[in-house]
Amino acid sequence: MVKWMPGFLLLLLFAVIYRSSLISMWRTWGESETYAHGYLIFPIVAFLIWRKRHVLQRTPHLPVALAPVALGGLGLLWVVGHLAHVQVVEQFLFIGMLLTLVLALYGLPFFKVILFPLFYLGFAVPMGEVFVPALMEFTADFTVAALSLSGIPVYRDGMFFTIPSGDFEVAWACSGIRYLMASFSLGTLYAYLSYRSFKKQVLFGVVSLVVPIIANAVRAYGIVIIAHLSNMKYAVGADHLVYGWLFFGIIMFLLFYIGGRFRSAEDFEEDTHESISAESTGPTTSIVLYAAIIVALAVPQAVLMGTLNAASSEIELSQLPVAAGEWRGPLAEKSYFEPELKTAENHVTARYAHTDGDIQLWVYRFRPFTDGKEMINETNRLVRRRNWRTVDQRKLERANATYLPVVNESLMRQNFTEYLVWHWYQLNDETTTSKIGGKLLEMQEWLTNGLRLNEAIVIVAAPGRGEESRALLELFMRAHGEQLNTCVFAQGEQDFCHTGPQFE
Repeated sequence: MVKWMPGFLLLLLFAVIYRSSLISMWRTWGESETYAHGYLIFPIVAFLIWRKRHVLQRTPHLPVALAPVALGGLGLLWVVGHLAHVQVVEQFLFIGMLLTLVLALYGLPFFKVILFPLFYLGFAVPMGEVFVPALMEFTADFTVAALSLSGIPVYRDGMFFTIPSGDFEVAWACSGIRYLMASFSLGTLYAYLSYRSFKKQVLFGVVSLVVPIIANAVRAYGIVIIAHLSNMKYAVGADHLVYGWLFFGIIMFLLFYIGGRFRSAEDFEEDTHESISAESTGPTTSIVLYAAIIVALAVPQAVLMGTLNAASSEIELSQLPVAAGEWRGPLAEKSYFEPELKTAENHVTARYAHTDGDIQLWVYRFRPFTDGKEMINETNRLVRRRNWRTVDQRKLERANATYLPVVNESLMRQNFTEYLVWHWYQLNDETTTSKIGGKLLEMQEWLTNGLRLNEAIVIVAAPGRGEESRALLELFMRAHGEQLNTCVFAQGEQDFCHTGPQFE
């Protein structure tokens, strides 16, 4: 037991120093049902390692000399992910550091014995939301196509579709991401415990990844059919969630049952590892190793503390471009539509008037490298009121545009009121329409310019939909785009920038 104690203490020290990653994972498990399985991952890994305890006791500790160097490198990357608030990157790096720490403490033979349990820790990281739009699109395409093949007339508008008996929406919860994550994590574990052949394990893992995607689309079609045949009496409220999980349970039972039919005689044999004839490292080597590990864990934290202590304390309001050409503004009136960006440090908004119509402009400023104040955050949304709906989203390429050739375009609807909305992210002089691109720019700017980073989300919106609203937004951007780019982070007075909206 004594020889294990230093390693346990260093693992505990690592968990304490980098506890922010554990806390963020724990918080996400509790806030999202999609990742509730995360609570089980660490206990499952502990059980899998416990099953190998007799083999581990016979395995010598042969630490890898260069592992502390890799540990320190991963720690510095962890700092970048932490400052940029890319939680999935930060959390995967946390898992990577944990694996490297085990390798450093106990060596490659030990590491190989518990290879799967260690990599299974990756399922504790809440990830997969990036696939939700594609999953929603596939579910909507499948459902609409299946309804058409069933002879039921259907009209589709984005994620909404209408049949003679009622209206339906493919919402976030209908994407099937919950089924996908649960199926893949369970399927991978089942494959490891049930098969000895690596090919079988990989094949079953792939099947457990593909089946829930198709099954969810079938489930969505079934829900609509039940609602249609019952004249919207069943499967239109909370009961459709019950039907969904019941269907998922049946699918998982069939998946495991069929998987069990493919087990061969070798799969029932006990998994054994041959003992390795070697001696563990001596006490002098161990002391040097432990010191190197402590330094590798401490240096990234020192870099992080120094960076946070040097962060700026004041975020100024953005200036607004002075109206050009036939436009009037910035004017103080607000539009009926209003975004919801909860983590913003401050914002300014104004209306611009034209003979062809009015548009509303918002500039939201954020505090970089500060938890809860980051620009790209899942709590930031384009709509504030719950009954606003995102009907359609896409990347719009602006023809012959020298500034901002691509924007994010969204069609928002509340009852019979619609707004066409463009938005983008601005970091210093760089602009992007991608959340991932925004995070990468954050990392790049931190590495090259330190904390000299300004961040903003710029939004312009016009009432209505279609080409008229799009043409109005285009007209505004042609007249003010380059001015707007300068005014967002302008310091002091500028001839073409105004410090706030004016009253008529």
